[in-house]
Amino acid sequence: MMEMVAKFRDRYPGVQFALFDGDGDSLRERLDQGAEDIVALVEPVEAAKYNYMRLPVREEWEIIMKKDDPLTRRDVLTREDLYDLPLIVGRGGSCATQLATF
Repeated sequence: MMEMVAKFRDRYPGVQFALFDGDGDSLRERLDQGAEDIVALVEPVEAAKYNYMRLPVREEWEIIMKKDDPLTRRDVLTREDLYDLPLIVGRGGSCATQLATF
């Protein structure tokens, strides 16, 4: 996404960006109130009342664990590997990033 922002800034240098982080509910609320112009949300999202586009990016997440954890011996982890583990995740369990305000 930041590559897209950089290209946009090169093409339109007069546009200023303010980047923020928040959960999907608060960002949609700010968009509805006119406080923001554009938000980027991680799916699934109810977007029927908005003009939207899917970004051509694939989300990648990282997991941090102790060096001696049995999962560190695997080359690949699946969702099923994590189901019964206590995890610390992003705010509200739903990650989203506000893209820009103009």
